[in-house]
Amino acid sequence: MKKEINNIPLVHPTTICLVGTKRDENINFTTIGDLAVAGINPALVMISLSETHLATEHILESGFLSINIPHIDMVEFVDYCGIYSGRKRDKTITEPYTIVDDVPLLDNAPISLIVKVNHSHQILHRIIMICDVLKTIVDETLITENKLDLSHLKTIIYGLDNNYYTTGDKIGEGYKIGKKGE
Repeated sequence: MKKEINNIPLVHPTTICLVGTKRDENINFTTIGDLAVAGINPALVMISLSETHLATEHILESGFLSINIPHIDMVEFVDYCGIYSGRKRDKTITEPYTIVDDVPLLDNAPISLIVKVNHSHQILHRIIMICDVLKTIVDETLITENKLDLSHLKTIIYGLDNNYYTTGDKIGEGYKIGKKGE
């Protein structure tokens, strides 16, 4: 039996990422859970940010950002970047970062994307951005025999029950397990 609850976008779980932005010498990281793959070929991602975020201002000015998928060891930093505004706190003092193509990437994030805004659309106070993935940069531990291997990846996911979780075990290979018995 199912029960109706408060109206929330319960597409569980949600990938947590740290959006990196730069304007002049001002570096900022902000935590968002409003992230989705918008296409594989071409490589597109969708993010949604509040119109009041410092990151939104940086992105709308430059058109570029990084999407950093954090390791579970970064959960405290992830929460910190979601709690505090870059207008009031310097979020670069605790986590190392590198500037690549004028965009800040978190050194300890196992996956970082450099993206460019292709299209943005405002709905109420949210700005939804469809972005072209320009570069995908992964930690060497995610490469086995020159192939991407996500079996060791332990990222942070967010449940709309206001809790952080981590990714689980591999349960099957895509486009293979559905052919069982053929």
